[in-house]
Amino acid sequence: MRNKITFFAIFALVATILLGSIPNQAAASPEDDTLLRISSQAHEELRIQISRADNVTAEIEQLFQQGTDELAALKEAIRNEDTSAKREYFLATMHTFKKITSMISDLSSAESTTAAASVIPDYQSTLERMEKYILNLKTIAERHGADIDFTEINGLFDSTNQQIQKEQHDETKESIDQIKRKIGEINQMLREKAQQKIADRARIYAQQYVERIDKTIAEAEELEYSVEIIDKLKEAKGKLSESSEPNQIIIEIKKILSIKEQLDLSKFDRIISRVNQIEEKLDAFSTTDSDPSIIEEARALMLELRTYADEQNYDDAQSTLRVLMSMLKQLEN
Repeated sequence: MRNKITFFAIFALVATILLGSIPNQAAASPEDDTLLRISSQAHEELRIQISRADNVTAEIEQLFQQGTDELAALKEAIRNEDTSAKREYFLATMHTFKKITSMISDLSSAESTTAAASVIPDYQSTLERMEKYILNLKTIAERHGADIDFTEINGLFDSTNQQIQKEQHDETKESIDQIKRKIGEINQMLREKAQQKIADRARIYAQQYVERIDKTIAEAEELEYSVEIIDKLKEAKGKLSESSEPNQIIIEIKKILSIKEQLDLSKFDRIISRVNQIEEKLDAFSTTDSDPSIIEEARALMLELRTYADEQNYDDAQSTLRVLMSMLKQLEN
């Protein structure tokens, strides 16, 4: 801290010399930038010291805000080329920062003295913090249905409180270390139970997804997709069925979604292609002695099928397509 104060004193000395060299007339000068840089560096140095200091008083925080405001006023005076104002705000800023530095130094000295005088740790506060933490762990365990026995650690808290009351410092330190180890064990059990719960949910979801894949495979086979795509779906289904790790399940589902997305994009194109083929066949049947009522009914269904395809209503489109294929077989026979 002494080095910080010396550094600040050198700042102030240099700044005072420069301040004396500033001409009285209102005009921007290189010294303005130097003064502003010195003030800003002092401000930043104090900000760092305050952020690192413990038990910073409200008075120090208030003075720092005052210095910050004075620094802003100094910047404004320099912009306005107001020589009188910039002298005033610079001196005010440096005075405030010097006062804060002195107060932080006194605070650090007082803390060092207190720390030196306090040889015995504050076991009571440490124990209270750990008791609150254990209460949080109990809440977490209850929320997730984790069957964890807190009897042992509750007994440790009781015995440690008695040791503190009797000023048995060595025994207290040993008991607190034991409590810390026990807290670590409980945390590990909670993590393991949470991971198990995640894995169980992932397996249930994977099994449900496997049933959906069966439908996707059936659609791919019905629409006569390539063997390569169907094999990929079957391979992904097999890996998903065997997966127990959540991360692996996610990877396999992403693969399936990618394939399924390709199917979704192309299956309507395939349906439209089938519609066009059926329409050509109906035109051909209309020139023969085929049953005209079946042909007209088929043309009406084709209009419905095109509507379903435009709406991307796959189930109705596929159902209508099956009816049309059946009617074509009737016409062919």
